[in-house]
Amino acid sequence: MKSFIIAAFLVAMSGHSLASSVCDKASKEFDKAVEVYKKEGGTAFMKRVLKNGPLESDMKSLSQAQVLGQIEQFFGPIETATVLSTKELG
Repeated sequence: MKSFIIAAFLVAMSGHSLASSVCDKASKEFDKAVEVYKKEGGTAFMKRVLKNGPLESDMKSLSQAQVLGQIEQFFGPIETATVLSTKELG
């Protein structure tokens, strides 16, 4: 029974480590996308966010850049951005 508990603990910890590295990578990718947004605008930001994903060529997803433009018109340009939370999908 002890060995089962130890094995379960090790599996859980390795899963947490994998999820942590996925979340770190997502945060870094988001930071890069924010820099693109500051330099090139909402459309470039959405292209960067969708890059290499299943929605990369989806025009409906790309059109979300219009919402970013409306937000910027009302509040002004984005100065900083922070990832509040991440969750591994799949």
